[in-house]
Amino acid sequence: MGLTLAGFLGNYFSLPLFFGVDFLFGSVATLLIAYCFGARWATLAAVIVNLYTIILWGHPYSMIILDLEVLWVGLGLRRSSLNLVPLTCLYWLSVGAPLGALIYVFILKIPAQLITLVILKLFVNGILNALITNLIIVNTGLLGVLDTKYKRNYPFRQAIFNGLLAFTIIPVLLLIIVGSRFQFEGLQNQAIKTVAVLSEEFSENLNITREYRWGDLNLFQALIEAKRSPYPVNVFLLNNSNVVKKYPETAEIFDLGSGVMENKGNDVYHWKPGGSMAIMAQWQNSHYYTIVNEAGLPWQILIALPAQQMVRQLQQFYIRNLAVLLAIMGISVFCANTISYRLIQPLRQLTEVSSNLPEKVSSEEPWKLPDTNILELTLLSMNFEVMANALRDRFKEIKQTNEQLEQRVVERTQRLAEINQTLAAEIQERQRIEAEIRKSQQRLALMVEQTPLAVMEWNMDFEVVSWNPAAEEIFGYRAEEAIGNRIVDLIVPPECVDYVQQVMDDLIEQKGETLSTNENIHKDGRRIICQWYNTPLINPAGECIGIASMTQDITEQQRAEAELRESEQRFRDVSEAAGEYLWEIDLDGCYTYVSERVREVKGYGVRDLLGRSPFDIMHKEDRPRVQQILTQATAEQSTFKLEHRNVTPDGEIVWEEVNGVPHFDNQGHLVGFRGAALGITARKRSELELRQSEAQLRQKAEELEKTLRELQQTQSQLVQSEKMSSLGQLVAGVAHEINNPVNFIYGNLTHAEEYVEDLLAVIASYREHYPEPVEPVQEELEASDVEFLVEDFPQLLNSMREGARRIREIVASLRNFSRLDEAESKQANLHEGIDNSLMILRSRLKETSHRRAIEVIREYGEIPKIDCYPGQLNQVFLNILANAIDALDERDGDRSPEEMREQPSCIWIRTQPQGDRVLISIRDNGNGIPDRLRETIFNPFFTTKPVGKGTGLGLSITYQIIVERHAGKIDCYSRLGEGTEFAIEIPVTRVT
Repeated sequence: MGLTLAGFLGNYFSLPLFFGVDFLFGSVATLLIAYCFGARWATLAAVIVNLYTIILWGHPYSMIILDLEVLWVGLGLRRSSLNLVPLTCLYWLSVGAPLGALIYVFILKIPAQLITLVILKLFVNGILNALITNLIIVNTGLLGVLDTKYKRNYPFRQAIFNGLLAFTIIPVLLLIIVGSRFQFEGLQNQAIKTVAVLSEEFSENLNITREYRWGDLNLFQALIEAKRSPYPVNVFLLNNSNVVKKYPETAEIFDLGSGVMENKGNDVYHWKPGGSMAIMAQWQNSHYYTIVNEAGLPWQILIALPAQQMVRQLQQFYIRNLAVLLAIMGISVFCANTISYRLIQPLRQLTEVSSNLPEKVSSEEPWKLPDTNILELTLLSMNFEVMANALRDRFKEIKQTNEQLEQRVVERTQRLAEINQTLAAEIQERQRIEAEIRKSQQRLALMVEQTPLAVMEWNMDFEVVSWNPAAEEIFGYRAEEAIGNRIVDLIVPPECVDYVQQVMDDLIEQKGETLSTNENIHKDGRRIICQWYNTPLINPAGECIGIASMTQDITEQQRAEAELRESEQRFRDVSEAAGEYLWEIDLDGCYTYVSERVREVKGYGVRDLLGRSPFDIMHKEDRPRVQQILTQATAEQSTFKLEHRNVTPDGEIVWEEVNGVPHFDNQGHLVGFRGAALGITARKRSELELRQSEAQLRQKAEELEKTLRELQQTQSQLVQSEKMSSLGQLVAGVAHEINNPVNFIYGNLTHAEEYVEDLLAVIASYREHYPEPVEPVQEELEASDVEFLVEDFPQLLNSMREGARRIREIVASLRNFSRLDEAESKQANLHEGIDNSLMILRSRLKETSHRRAIEVIREYGEIPKIDCYPGQLNQVFLNILANAIDALDERDGDRSPEEMREQPSCIWIRTQPQGDRVLISIRDNGNGIPDRLRETIFNPFFTTKPVGKGTGLGLSITYQIIVERHAGKIDCYSRLGEGTEFAIEIPVTRVT
């Protein structure tokens, strides 16, 4: 849609390169659509774009011709190898020009001269639009902006063709445009001068003939016929705007009261008709005129020069210029095609030879290099042959190395098999421990099945997960009816649903009470009263995953308490909190009553406790908490429930669970508390033993997990060590073999420049002393385009020097990385290692089709050389930088071009001394690492990348190199959405 709108605007804002001859550039957009989307969409867009030509020229035939041009080019692009300019030339030669001539002759019936001008203008306009489109496609990134899939590679021949054509056509077109402007100005000045001269002559003649009577019209006729002009002139004798006499008789006067008048000086005016008329048509119907007024003359003399004859002369001039331009275009297309073919032919042959080079080298297939007289291509062919022979030798060495590696893999596999056997024994031991855990869980399940309390478990949707037999007896629903359903909707009365829901929500948020007494509904419809003990189930991550409930049916207990309430307040209250023993205390906190069973719980008799405070025998650590609960219950006059420890006369620690209710006198005043207490020592000891057992099993599992991690680290070290050793040897060999021919090329470039300067000096001297060579030499000079070679050859040598320098830098980096398996430490410059790592990763830092280039910001401090293993530290830098690039690629894959431009992807590298250590920081502005993953990133084989894109060993090996090999420290800091930073500390002097 954007291109279609641009095309419509290109037609709307037409450009008058020649006066009155508008050039339309809307076809540029439609040709781009044809190139990107095909003939169908291009034709549809052309219909929309060219609708404006109907308004502009008043007929639809031009729109048809331009639409056919787009259809022709779209089909031609799909079915031939020609580019836009030849296809456009073929269309106007075979279809456009003949069809336009037929339309303008037989349908519109316009003059032949105008037909010729229109056809030539359309022809030239079409070729110019095709050339502009070609230049946009090849030399700009517009298509890549529209869509990344249109970012293509274009033949070098097409770029040469476009350049030659543009440098030929555009200057000629500019000269013609300037000439046409001068021609138009000359014609207009000549018309103004003619009218002015005639006006002066009329004034002089009228002064001479004053003795004659002014009413003699024959004298007026004689004066008019005596005048001569290069253009036909109309003369009118006016009386109050009425024509008295005119010459010639066929002349028609124009309406001075309408139209547009422009003063051209010397009392000469230019009259043009009004209305929305084309500029050329308006000028063709205009007149240059002046009015002669003489004293005593009863009439006015109007001298008018019609512009129609000048328009014909201007059109003839345009036709000649456009014909010349069209001829030059044809010659330029032919010459550009021939020259580009001859220049690109040796490169094409070299491309065919170098295609599928690894297969040719490995199969020792012979190749034929191009035979050319161009020195650069000859040297390029020789260098290619030298490198290919070197690669052939390296392929043989790699094959031998492969066989050695396969033998080593067999040996390592045997060692791994032995390690796996040891690991299998460890796994059997772990399975035995898990079996013991299962037995413990079975005992716990048996206790749940046989307890008289209803034990239930709910998930986060309040669906039943566990339902023991006691729950079946209390509520009447079988386990298969309850499990998997929201049984709470059946056992809770409607009026209590909101309250129960609030209790559950508070439990999930870990802020509600665990004990509650509620009214529930039995399956048979009767209502029962149950006491609930609820506990939220929390996973290791601190998240609530469900609720465990223990329930006791206290309906009968409540009913008994209701029956006794009227007869005895004391026994009614005590029955409400009945337990192992009963008790009462006053507001001073001293016992006023205890039952005989208190000895079984506390170890003290009734007489030992009456009049004493419970705090006297309470464990000192529990006293503040119990005192706070009693204080709160007294202030709120509420019930309470608590657990605490007591110290028996024998010094034994016992547990009890105490339930208490407020005790009021007959006037309703609080006089103390009463309740029941239950000994829970056995239960507490069982819970402690269970926790201890679980801790022991957990410790054994952690030991097994630690052993497994050590085995994984050993395995990763073996694999990585072998891989990096082989890689170092291979990289060192390849770098050495490439370095020799590169040095040969780089060293000979200086001599080549000197030889070229001498040759160019000889050529210049020859051309100075022999400016007119013999015809064969002249033909060869024109065919070789010596001017271009003289200008381009030094630039080509500079490009070759820059390429050789770049290869030498890459070779130096490869040789640096070939030291990965060095066993001894040495003094090394960390900045060189970082720069070499960036050199290896330069291709990944460059701009790609889906993101902009990644900017690397170096903030190097003044750090000394450190005692280290340089190859291993290079591996660390390479791993961290590669991960940063991966993180930025992942982030940019989800961002728009505008977001990438506003917040570009960057990597910051900072070094600084820190006492006897050196600090290296590598930070990116990617998506960051979640907190739950940051603690495991250094584990072996842990990776967040898709299968096939990461082994999970990079950061694990990095950690081992920094911490274990260099006694250093590495930390990872990350925030989601802000990026990740790795901070490395390495001692300057290695600790042995």
